[in-house]
Order: sequence, then structure tokens, then C-alpha cells
Amino acid sequence: MTQVGTFVARSALHNAIKMGFNDDLRQTHPIQHIAVVYGLGGAGKSQLVLDYVLAVRTGYSGIFWIDARDKDSVERDFGQLYRLLFRIQTVNNRDLPKSEDVILLVRDWFVRRAERFLLVFDGADNIDNAGEPSYVNLSKFIPQCTSVNVIITTRLSAAQRFGSFSVEVHEMEEDEALRLLFNSSGLVPKQMTPAQLGEAQRIVNELGRLALAISLAGSYISNTPRISMDISQYLPEYHDRRKNLLGQKSSHLRDEYGESVLSTWEVSFAAISRKSATAANLLVFLAFLDATDIFPELFGALVEDTANTGDEKTIADSWQDAITHQKPLKRHDVEEAFSTLRSFSFVRWMPDQETYSMHKLVHAWGGDRLDLAERTATIWATALFLQERTLCGPEAPEQKLRLVPHLMASFNAISQSSNRTRCTELSNISRHVLPSYSHFLDELGHWSNEAKIQQFLLELSRDIFGLEHPDTISAMNNLASTLGDQGKLNKAADMKKEVLEKRTRILGIEHPDTISAMNNLANTLGDQGKLNKAADMKKKVLKKRTQTLGIEHPDTISAMNNLAITLRDQGKLDEAADIMKKVLEKRTRILGAEHPDTISAMNNLASTLRDQGKLDEAADMRKEVLEKMIRILGAEHPDTISAMNNLANTLGDQGKLDEAADIKKEVLEKMIRILGAEHPDTISAMNNLANTLRDQGKLNEAADMRKEVLEKRTRILGTEHPDTISAMNNLANTLGDQGKLDEAADIMKEVLEKRTRILSAEHPYTISAISNLAITLRDQGKLDEAADIIKEVLEKRTRILGIEHPDTISAMNNLAITLGDQGKLDKAADMKKEVLEKRIRILGVEHPDTISAISNLASTLGDQGKLDKAADIKKEVLEKRTRILGTEHPDTISAMNNLANTLGDQGKLDEAADIMKEVLEKRTRILGTEHPGTISAMSNLASTLGDQGKLDEAADMKKEVLEKRTRILGAEHPNTISAMNNLANTLGDQGKLDEAADMRKEVFEKRTRILGAEHPDTISAMSNLAITLRDQGKLDEAADIMKEVLEKRTRILGAEHPDTISAMNNLASILGDQGKLDEAADIMKEVLEKRTRILGAEHYHTTSAAKNLNVLSQRQASYHVMPTPKQLKQRSFFRTLKRKFYSRRSSG
Repeated sequence: MTQVGTFVARSALHNAIKMGFNDDLRQTHPIQHIAVVYGLGGAGKSQLVLDYVLAVRTGYSGIFWIDARDKDSVERDFGQLYRLLFRIQTVNNRDLPKSEDVILLVRDWFVRRAERFLLVFDGADNIDNAGEPSYVNLSKFIPQCTSVNVIITTRLSAAQRFGSFSVEVHEMEEDEALRLLFNSSGLVPKQMTPAQLGEAQRIVNELGRLALAISLAGSYISNTPRISMDISQYLPEYHDRRKNLLGQKSSHLRDEYGESVLSTWEVSFAAISRKSATAANLLVFLAFLDATDIFPELFGALVEDTANTGDEKTIADSWQDAITHQKPLKRHDVEEAFSTLRSFSFVRWMPDQETYSMHKLVHAWGGDRLDLAERTATIWATALFLQERTLCGPEAPEQKLRLVPHLMASFNAISQSSNRTRCTELSNISRHVLPSYSHFLDELGHWSNEAKIQQFLLELSRDIFGLEHPDTISAMNNLASTLGDQGKLNKAADMKKEVLEKRTRILGIEHPDTISAMNNLANTLGDQGKLNKAADMKKKVLKKRTQTLGIEHPDTISAMNNLAITLRDQGKLDEAADIMKKVLEKRTRILGAEHPDTISAMNNLASTLRDQGKLDEAADMRKEVLEKMIRILGAEHPDTISAMNNLANTLGDQGKLDEAADIKKEVLEKMIRILGAEHPDTISAMNNLANTLRDQGKLNEAADMRKEVLEKRTRILGTEHPDTISAMNNLANTLGDQGKLDEAADIMKEVLEKRTRILSAEHPYTISAISNLAITLRDQGKLDEAADIIKEVLEKRTRILGIEHPDTISAMNNLAITLGDQGKLDKAADMKKEVLEKRIRILGVEHPDTISAISNLASTLGDQGKLDKAADIKKEVLEKRTRILGTEHPDTISAMNNLANTLGDQGKLDEAADIMKEVLEKRTRILGTEHPGTISAMSNLASTLGDQGKLDEAADMKKEVLEKRTRILGAEHPNTISAMNNLANTLGDQGKLDEAADMRKEVFEKRTRILGAEHPDTISAMSNLAITLRDQGKLDEAADIMKEVLEKRTRILGAEHPDTISAMNNLASILGDQGKLDEAADIMKEVLEKRTRILGAEHYHTTSAAKNLNVLSQRQASYHVMPTPKQLKQRSFFRTLKRKFYSRRSSG
């Protein structure tokens, strides 16, 4: 045996043999060491052992290589060994003792020696069938002594019984396989481009990293200049001529390997056939299934109780004929067949995965060795087998998912063979079994695989029946539906238009199939956001079905239901609800109260009631739907679980967050168990739970779940599926809640880019992405940019959805909020009044969105200084929410909080404090002590206590707020930094100026680093620091900082923004303290003029400016006189008022 010149060392396997013969083990275990090196033919066993032998040859007194292929070869080599050991010169075998005597003499010779020897029995593949002439009884050839180490190479895993240890030789590591390819082809990696190196990787992986196959491929490349110059030509040729290429014997490898890949396997296959025809047939059968996961229950579910007692041939008979003629096939028959294949290394048992696997090339060879008739018969048998397998009873989702690769392997075999041969029988197989494959994949949400099958069925139907045959058009319709599921809405719409055109022309405009095509197209138009077109088409469908089928036909009622859903999407809630009530009445009367379609109608109506803000009515109906589904369909039916989820959503809207979360957790658990962890509906359940966790304030938990949803949708649906993009959007929203605004904005920009490119610039989802980005920009303090984008959103929604669509009104509301943040309070108030008027007219005076509009208007009125009016409106909001939502709904408690804020601004501090204490008690009890809303309530109460002069109590509470936010949100969350700012306010009021200044500096440093130097909150931190420096008497430093604050606010917010005017006011106060009274007075006059003009003469900031100017005037009049205590108190009061106004209480 000589080593192949292109040999590549396999260090892991080499070391495994070395460790087995370790001398240390010999000292403690005085036994003979026998290594069994086994694996598939062509895996490189002999070359591996030869490499080991060459490495250790100096450690042995002698090493002897014995050809153990059959009895004759072993006896011949033992004869040679006898001559060598006993120094016999004769070359005539007749002069030797009998074979049995030679074997005994050789064995005895080794036993009597103390030196170390190594015997290699190479190719011992005939050791398990004593009845065969070539059978080798290895036991009688191996010397029984500890001084002789033995290595046996074999294809038979059963040979492990001879060994003290074994080493399995499987596929090479990729780097080893690449080195072997380069060595055998003459290619030089350093001279190859990245593309050529990538092609080399593809070649070795396509060859299953099998040593002999790679060596033969390298030899072919080396001897074929065309391919050695362009190795990208090898794989296409390999795919066309695989059987021919693998069957070749390389001229320069013939002496070293002796066989082609296929000839080595054919020898083993013949041995298997002699031992078990069932095993041989099973090997061929497996060639048309997936090679990587042949799990026992793949067959186990079908081989029990399949006896056919009648004369009729069953499906089971059809596929079992391909494996055995001794039916019925039983589980133990299959297990024994696998055991035989495993013993020849044709399959491997993977204990960690509890499954069998086949080498890629063995799998391909199993099919390639068949002629067309045999191949067609086996494809037909495996297809029938899988069809029956998909129809098995209830099964764990993991088991169903494991069928998918087998279905696709069968489909690939059918489609490739059909494309090559255009065989009628294969076409019949396709039309008979592939629809069941498609249905199975659809239920699992494997739409990409389903689309491949449907595309093939469409092309097949075109070839057989022609372009305009009804079956061809139906195939096109099926493919279009699946494209819609994949989120490929434009392709789906185009195909559905073609279906509609063909059916209209061929069947006529009034044919039921034509009307169904119209309905299907309308659904896709709705998904594209073309709601007006969808609604018009659905009205046409309803009219035609009414005329042709009658008003009470189930299809007519379905058309009513579909139209109602589109009307709801258009924001026409009352019209939608009226139609849905009719649908429910008709289905109840015609189909019965417990028919699934009737219950579905009830569910749809509940959704519309929820949108109308009729939450109690919607919840009651959801409960009734759930009760009926449990009773009729069972607690674990997917529709029942969806009903649970819908109820949970409504409970969440009612503010019953804990109850909603508990139900959503149960929904998720059931879906994981029934549908599997990676089913699209399961991932949606995870997304829904994340929504509720976010509402509960569990932001980290929600963000982690959002990331998992995004990862799964990306992997399963693809990066550009609408649901994947929605997952990105949802994650961005949660990151925004966590204060990670830059990260959130980056993701939202990506969402916007994808939706614009995939759905179009005017799709509702794209416009929502624009809106979400604008809100994040607003949170980042980029107010002008945010306002411009929200104006664009409002323009688009007005033009596309109409001026009175709820989403249009929401855009108007968002713009009004941004205008308020820009200090354009009058414009903001006017727009909020318009929002309120529209919502009252369209949604009704007691709809939650209408009440929110009232609350938003009240906030702006408060900012305008119209505190009495704001307080009256907030009391009205509280009364309505208490009556409609209940006293403990989160929105009701927010209304209490907002009212308390306004009462505090009115100076009604005791009343405000009492309400805030009640808010804190309720949030603590309902949301928990660590919910962000509870901590905000604590912060608001602390601010009010400070205003009441209860500074120690306020400081203690603010420290607790800071500790909780630091622990829960992190030290750098905007709300944590705000808590630090608020505590600094109180420390300053307590006279702890140094401590307050240090905290102000930390707030300023963090906001600068996190939000940027020009974010409004960063500039506010500068202003607050300047005020504290003034209080410390550091007037020059304070004045310099306040001038910078004024410059930035003037440039960023505008000269007339309230915050800019406040900066002027604060600067004037510091200049006054510096004794620069004339300069201070001039600035304060400008402050008074601006506030009078912008806010009105009665606004409390205007009156405050008048008081401050009066103080300055008095000081100018008595320039050389020290300020009186009363004057100092006036200035101190002014400063306190500013801090109070800009501490920004939480409003909800």
C-alpha cells in the first residue's frame, strides 16, 4: 500500500487512533488494543491508517499490511508473512504447510515475541456472513497477545465488535476537503480569486466532502484544461454527468485507490441485496426522500396496522411494494433494514438528533443507479408514501416540520424528472400528490416552498391543458394567493388581474368563478392599501352575487362581510357595523347560531365595536365567541386560540393588562404546542404578548421578545416580508420607549425605505412608517424636521384616505402636538379644536379617541395659560372616562393625573397633592410599584410636595424615583436623567447648592452625550445649571452659559418660542444680579412685549415678566442702594416659578 501523492492529513482522526493506542492506557489496562476504522467506501479509511502507520513506524519492531477483502487475499498475505517471519525462501505455495497451519504458526510466532508489532487488516468487508465463500473469520487471524496492536479498516460498522475502540471516518472537514481538491487538481489557492475560492467550496460541499470523490474531481479538473481555467464549469457538468464522473477511475489514482466511487458502493450494495432485499430496496427508496433527517417515526407512523384484508389495492400497498413483497410491512422490518444499511455505513445513526442520515453522494447514487422505469416507479412510491404520511392524525408540530424536507426532496425529484423526460406518468404523479403537499405546507406557513410547488403545477397545467384551461387558471389563482401570503403583493395583484381577465373572457362576467376572482383581487388591493378600489370592487361583487345567487346565499352574505371589513379599514365604522350586524342576523337565521361562519360574523362585529370604542360590548361578544368555539371546536382548535387572543386584545383596551397578559401567555403556549414555535401564527402570538408587556411597562422583556420575533420572521419569511418589516417597526417603537432614540430612528428609517420600495410610497403602512419616524424625530428634539414630515403624512392621508378618516385625523393630532412643542400654541390649539370637532362628529362624543382629543386640547390651553378653562375640560375628561371606562382604567387614572397637574399650575396645591396621592395609590395597586406609570406618579407627587414647601419629603421621594428608574430603565434612560434633574431642583430649594450643581453638571454631561448638544432637553439642562450657578453666586459663569442657551434656542426654536423667551428672562435676571441693570431691563422689556403679544396680557408668564421688570425698575431707581429683603424675595420667587414650570411633570 502506497500513500496517495495528494493525501491530506486528517488530524482529528489521526489523533483518535493515536489516543486509542496510548501507552499510558496500556499500563493500566493490560489488554490487546484493536482499532476498528470504519466508514463509507471512498471516505479515505486506508489512506488515513497508512498516514498513521508512517507516523508511528519507528515505535514498532514490525508493521504488516494485510489485504482483508476476502478469505483468499488474507490467506495469501499470511503465506507471505509466514515466509518472511520464518525466513523461508520458497516461492511455491505447494511447499508451504496448509493454510490453517500457516495461520497458527504466524499467530504463535507473534505470541512468543516480546517486541511491539502492528497488524493492519485492510478492507475487511466480508466478515458478517459465514455462508459466503469470501467470508473472513477475523478472529482466527488475529494473534491474541498484548504486544500486537491491530487496525481493521472496513465499511461495516458491525466490525466494531472486534475492536477495543473504534474510529468512524465520515466526511472531511471543509478546510481538509479544499486542500485535497487543490492538491489533486493542481490549483493554487493564492492564485485564485475570491469567486474561484467560493466555487471550490461549493464543489467540495456538493461532493459531500468525500475523499475519493474529491480526488476524482480534482483529477478530472487537472486533466480538462477547459475546466482548470474556469472551475465554475465543473458543477454544471457534474450535475449533468454525475453518474459518469463518479464512475470513472482516474489513471493516476488507479494504483492507489483501485476503484471508482460507484464501484465501491456497488460491491456493498450487492452484499446488502444478498443479506436483505428489503434493506436494498429501502436504500433506493430513501434516495427520493431527504438525506439528513430520516427519523424513525417517518415510517413508524405508517407501518403498524396496515394489513389489507380485502382484494382492493390500498395506497399503503402501492408504496410498500417498492420496499418489500412480504406485506404488511411492520416496524421491526424497517428497523432491521436500517440496521443492515447502518452496518454497511450507508446510513449513520445520529444519537443527539435521534435520526438517521445518508451521505449526500450515496443519496444521489441511490437514484442515479436506476433506469427511467425504475426511477419513475420509485418516485411514485415515495410520493404516495409522503401523501399518506401528511394525512396522519394529530401530530406534534415538530414532527410535521420534519416532514417538510422530505416533501421538498420528493417534489424536486418529481419536478426534475418531469422536466427531463416529460413522462405522462410523472405528470400524473404531480397532479395527484403535489396539491396535498401544497396544502400541508400552507397549514405550516411554509409559503416559499408552497409557492415553488404551485409554480410547477401552473407550468405543468399550461403544458398539458393550455393557457386558458380552467385548471390552468385555478393553478394561477392558487399561486397568486400564496404570493400574497409571502407579502409579494404586486405580483399577487398582477396575477389575480390576469385570472379575472381570463375568467371574464372565457366563463363570462356572471360566472361564480369570475366573481370569486373579482373578490380575490379586491382582497389583495385592500392589502396593498388601495382601499377605495377594493371597496368599489367588493360592492360590485356583492351586487353580482345578490343578482345571480340571491340575497341569502352564503356567498352573498360572505360578500357583505368582506365589504364591511374594507369599510372598517376605510374608517367608516358605523356603516361597517351596520352591515356586520346584518351578516350576523342572516347567518344566525340561515346557518344557525353555532355554525362556524356565524361565530366568525360575531367575531368580526366585535372587532368593529372595539374600533368604535364600545369596549364593554366588544368584550362581551368576544367572550361569547370564545365560549362557543370552545364548546363546538374544542379548546385547542386554532380558531379557538385566535378567539382567546382577540379577547385578550379587548381586555387590554379596557385596561385589564394583567388579565390580558395571562391570556396571551396561554395563547402563546398553546400555539407553540399545537402549531410549533416557528409557525407564523405562533410568532404573531409572541408579538401580541410583547405588545401587552410593553403596555405593562415591562420594556426590557418586551424588547427581548420583539427581537426574537424579528429574528424568526427574518429567518422564516425573509427580510422583505411585510410581517418582518412590521416586526422591525414594533422593535423600533419599544427601543424608543426605552429611550434608545438613535437606534429606534435608524430602524424606522430602514422600515420606511423598505415599505416605500416594496409597498409603494402611498401605501398606508408606508405613511404610518413616515409618521412613526416623525414622532421619533420629535422625541429626539428635531422639531422642525418632525413637523415637516408630519405635514407630509397629513397631506398624503387627506388625499388617499380622505379628510375624515381616523388615520387622517390622527395625523392632524400629531401635527398639532408638534406645533405645540415648537411653541406655536395658537396654531396647535386651533388644530386640536378641529381634531376634536371631527372626532365628535365621526366617532361620537364618548369614543375614547374623542375624549383623548378633549384631553389634548386641554393640555394646550394650559400651555397658553388658560388654566381655568384647561381645568374645566380636564374635569370633563375625568368624568367621561370614569363613567365609560371605569375608575381604575389606566386612561381614567391618567385623566386624574393630568387634572392634578393643572390644579398645581393654578396654585391649588393641596387639592393637586390629594389627587396625585390617589393616582399613586391606584397605579401601585393596579400596575405594580415598578411600572413606569407608577414611578411617574411618584415623581409628580414629589414635585407637588416640593411646591407645598415639604422639601425633605419631596427630596426623599425623588431619590426613590431616581433609584427605581436607574435600576429599571438604566442610568442613561431619558426618564432617569429627568429624575436626576428633578432631584437637583429640590436639592437647590433645600439650599444644598453644591450637591445640586454637581447633579446638574452630570445631567448636562449625560444629555449632551446621549441626546446631542442641541437637543431641547440638553439646552434645558444648560439653563438649569446656569440658574444653580447663579444661586451659588457664580454670576459670570452663569451669565455665559445662559447667553449660550439663548443663542441656541433662538437658532433652533426661533426667537418667539416660549423656551427662547424664558432664556431671555433668565439671562435678564442674572444680568440684574451682576448689577447690569440697564441691559437687564432692556431684555426684560422685550420679554414682556413678546409674552404680551404671543401669550396674552393675562397669561401668568406675562404677569411674571411684568413683576420682574418692576423689580429691575425699582433697582435702577435706587442704583446705589442694596436690594431690600422684599426685593430679594421677589427675585427668589421668580426663579422658583421658572424651575417649577420647566420641570415637566409627566402627563399620563
